[in-house]
Amino acid sequence: MKKILLIEDDIVLREATADFLQEEGFKVFTAQDGMLGIKSAIKNLPDLVLCDIEMPSFNGYEVYSILQENIDTRIIPFIFLTARAENEDIRAAMQKGVDDYITKPFDYDELLQTIKVRIEKRERLTRAASETYKTLFENSLTGVFVITGRRFVYVNKQFSKFLGYTHEELNEINWLSLISQEDKKHLLSKFKSLSLGINKVIHSQLKIISKKRKLLDLELSAGITNYKGKPSLIGNVIAIENKSKVDISLWIDEISKTDLDKVVEILEQNQSSLSPESVEKLKKLSQNYNSNEKPKLNINITKREFEVLELFCNGLTKHEISEKLFLSVRTVERHRAQLIEKTNTHSTVDLVLFAIKNKLIEIELD
Repeated sequence: MKKILLIEDDIVLREATADFLQEEGFKVFTAQDGMLGIKSAIKNLPDLVLCDIEMPSFNGYEVYSILQENIDTRIIPFIFLTARAENEDIRAAMQKGVDDYITKPFDYDELLQTIKVRIEKRERLTRAASETYKTLFENSLTGVFVITGRRFVYVNKQFSKFLGYTHEELNEINWLSLISQEDKKHLLSKFKSLSLGINKVIHSQLKIISKKRKLLDLELSAGITNYKGKPSLIGNVIAIENKSKVDISLWIDEISKTDLDKVVEILEQNQSSLSPESVEKLKKLSQNYNSNEKPKLNINITKREFEVLELFCNGLTKHEISEKLFLSVRTVERHRAQLIEKTNTHSTVDLVLFAIKNKLIEIELD
């Protein structure tokens, strides 16, 4: 059962929305202000957060910022419920990295659909990231491990070879029991700096106890990632005497870049409108794009869909497009969904990039 956290100070709206979501099969936690919402998110780790903006004891923006600082909650999809429909307020929310927003009063069917889309998207990205990591792990020349809690949830062949344990044996071992006593305190301090966000990657020399009870001198590089939807420690080790044979920084840098790419992908795929800065970047992309690399595609786009696409490419939001074309927001969203399906893209940003790259739309450059 998927878990939803609803943070809303309007008791009538909070209870009515909670009842609706429970009837739809969700387990719902509620909070009447930002402080209680933060505590509930950390305690219950929901699959998605619905949060009002204007609240006592931390507003919605502050709740989002605090949850982004916590490694256990930063990957949770976050949707604002707002009565503020001004473009600058909406844009401010999206630029902070929130996944979506819904303007009150809202339609419950629309709310339900938005929730399902955001949860499913997170699950797809999590599966894709896991497959990416697995490929990198198995082809690494260093010993690779992933730790969730105090257990190894993944080790590659090279890591097993270093320590002399099988995969199954390592999965049952508390990783701290393998670290020499003299290194434990120092290593735990370094890991704490990762969890607090002080450092992105750490490097350390340490002694690890093998199955044969030998002390192995290893060099470790590690960082924080999300593995199968959970905050985890990902790292690699190599015997110090073999350090000259393998550049250990190369592997961890690859993983760090992969993590960065995933963060960018998540941010891009969860946007529903483009900021002026994004439009400028897209204009530069269009200006610098070599038209000889990709020909125009023959895609069956209706006149109305083309109008909607053109306005998205010029940075308008769904609400602005609905006003300009005298359409309902729901109709604009339907056209957007059809365009995404026809172009085999995943989000508004992907759609705009696709349109520019394939010369479906020409953006006028200043």
